[in-house]
Amino acid sequence: MTLDNRQQRAAAILGAGGTREDAAESAQVNRGTISRWGKLPAFVEAVKSAQVSASASATEDIPALLDAMQRATDYQGRPDWSARATALRLKLALGLIGDIARPAEVVSVPVPRGRMLKDGKEILR
Repeated sequence: MTLDNRQQRAAAILGAGGTREDAAESAQVNRGTISRWGKLPAFVEAVKSAQVSASASATEDIPALLDAMQRATDYQGRPDWSARATALRLKLALGLIGDIARPAEVVSVPVPRGRMLKDGKEILR
């Protein structure tokens, strides 16, 4: 059985994660019609095909999303280190980047309490 345009639209919406209400609105039918179509083997197959397509598309978007997260800033334009660190952890977990070499040991220099260094100069807080 071949699906008509309305059935194809509804299957695409359901496959992309939409609700029966969304599919019915797009196809300009009621929810009962969507339920009836859900019993048709061709419609079920079209929904599954749309799910695979949506999943592949989402998977392709992950690296771009993580790259954007690595450049994330807060509302004042400062780096959002939490988002950036999360992006790196996810990239490592997904195998999108190789192991990161451990940096050399960081030596901390104690700063007297109540003072802070800025651009190598001591300032009072």
